[in-house]
Amino acid sequence: MAGAVDCYLFATDLVSAIMLFYLFGAFNHAVDKANTTRSSKPMISSAERILRQKNLTIIESHITTVNCSEAWIILSIIASKMKSRNPDVVIKTMSEILQVDMYNSPVSLQYILCVVKAWLDDFTRAGLNHLFKILSDLLRTGSTTISLVSDVYSLCCAIKEKSDGTVDENWIRGIRDTTLEYLLHYESHYTSLHMSNERFLISLLVYAETCTDLNDRPNEKIMAIMLHYLARVASDERLILQQTDQNRKICVTIVILSRFALRYGSLASTIIADFNKILKFKNIHESIICTLITSFSDLCKRHTSLVDSSIKTVILQLSSRYITVRSVALNNLNELILQDYVKMRGRVLLNILKLILDEDSQIAAQALYVIQLYVHTKNEKLLKVSLLECVYVFNNYLQYAESDMFPASEIDDEPCDLAGNEQGDFAKRNQIYDFFVENIDDLSLLKLLKNVNKINAQLTQRKYVECSAGAGTLLDLLYIFTKMVSVKDRDKARLAKAAASGANDEDAPPPPPEEGPSPSKKSRVKMALQQNEQEMITIVEKMIAVYHGFEGQVRAYIAEVEPGLEPLVEQRLHEFAMATAQHFRALVEFAKPMDFWRGLLKALDAARDGPSPRKRKKTRAKAGSDSEGSDGDEAEEEMDEC
Repeated sequence: MAGAVDCYLFATDLVSAIMLFYLFGAFNHAVDKANTTRSSKPMISSAERILRQKNLTIIESHITTVNCSEAWIILSIIASKMKSRNPDVVIKTMSEILQVDMYNSPVSLQYILCVVKAWLDDFTRAGLNHLFKILSDLLRTGSTTISLVSDVYSLCCAIKEKSDGTVDENWIRGIRDTTLEYLLHYESHYTSLHMSNERFLISLLVYAETCTDLNDRPNEKIMAIMLHYLARVASDERLILQQTDQNRKICVTIVILSRFALRYGSLASTIIADFNKILKFKNIHESIICTLITSFSDLCKRHTSLVDSSIKTVILQLSSRYITVRSVALNNLNELILQDYVKMRGRVLLNILKLILDEDSQIAAQALYVIQLYVHTKNEKLLKVSLLECVYVFNNYLQYAESDMFPASEIDDEPCDLAGNEQGDFAKRNQIYDFFVENIDDLSLLKLLKNVNKINAQLTQRKYVECSAGAGTLLDLLYIFTKMVSVKDRDKARLAKAAASGANDEDAPPPPPEEGPSPSKKSRVKMALQQNEQEMITIVEKMIAVYHGFEGQVRAYIAEVEPGLEPLVEQRLHEFAMATAQHFRALVEFAKPMDFWRGLLKALDAARDGPSPRKRKKTRAKAGSDSEGSDGDEAEEEMDEC
């Protein structure tokens, strides 16, 4: 009974750790940093309570009880950190589980395999031989699950290599011949649309693993029946909808054909056409879509030219109604982008930016990470270059403007669903603009204010096309310009705050000694910074010089194109002007027209200082005269004033 309670407490600690970090691997991460991270003390204490040999023994004792699932989960996480005194018990328990019911607990089997991999060096030779026999039988008889075929096969190869120093090809051929014989004998179990045979699909996966390792060309008959089945499915979407339980068969077929197509270009050109047809179906299961996306990603690395047109269909899956599909598409595209198979521009950039607004918080965070990773590792200018261009794209105004990041050939035929002049439309776009502003440095943002002069010239010369999309674009630009002038000295404040935080942290380790830059390099850096700041000041001065005229042009444009937006444009113009006066007071103090700018400065001063004491006293007196019995109080305040 005490053991059961202990195991329950251990599981409780683990669950608390996982909930705190929102990741399954959180506990493992906490253990790794137990001696270095002071801020994780609550987590570390839980980890340290579990990582004791006595507790490991208690957990192991529960792998044969009703708490076996919880025990295996904990073991799978801590196995790489601790060593069992009797690891062979894992093999014995695994054998018993498979003998009782080989299909009932695939999840437990998955965690058992994790423990086996971690303790592979600790098993006795007899234990390894027994383990190898168990796993080999699973492969020969197709008695595992589809999701575990690759893990079981890889573990068999690892055991062979550990025991014999190399993987015996005769064993691989034996597995291949056994599975091929079964596949050819029960061919009808696959070709029939009315029959589902789990073992046949597992045997197909095992056969693909062995052919890949032996570098053998797959059996022609097996390939023929798979290609025929794929063509039937791709020819008519109704075949998938009419037949039950076809999803796993389709997914397995896609995986195996993709694996073989990586080696044979002729096969790749055949299956890619069918894959494209299936991916364009409107009512297929999300598992099929995810499998196709992953297959296209793999094929793109080997047959880039063949898959190029298919990647456009994969990009569209970033807008899928399925959360899983959006996540898988984003992960695979991120991998292709970082390896330069896909460019971060056009449809790709647009659809990833839209995911920042995703209803699922994890996907939204994932999209932010993908863009930030690309900026830090591949192209630090991405956000700076594309910020203002995004405004034109989001409002469907791109056809009237030139753009490098968003080629018209890729965007014009696909209107952006973020466009619109309703309050909700503006709010969505502003969230994306806020992300840009947060991740671009101050000087780069302020230099973009030169676009105020360009837009003013377009409006003055009547080259800014009059349409509803243009009105939304102008309002978005005003929002961004206000954000730009508001970031003045933001980076300096951040650095100062970080320095103060580090100085106040007594527990923080001292920074490692580093050789600083030479005096000449410091001088060059300082000079470059001063030049950039001076350039920024010049740009802001020119913007201030045309601002008053720019205001009038914007008002006239909105009044003519979208009169209903006049209150909003007045608000945006006022915010832009006030932010400019607040953050660049020295520049606007003597700017023309002086009445306009000095009026803004007076408003800022009044808002900062509040009403004068005499005015506050008069306000209180007036308020008192409206209440009952206030005559005496009012008289006293008048005497005080005298």
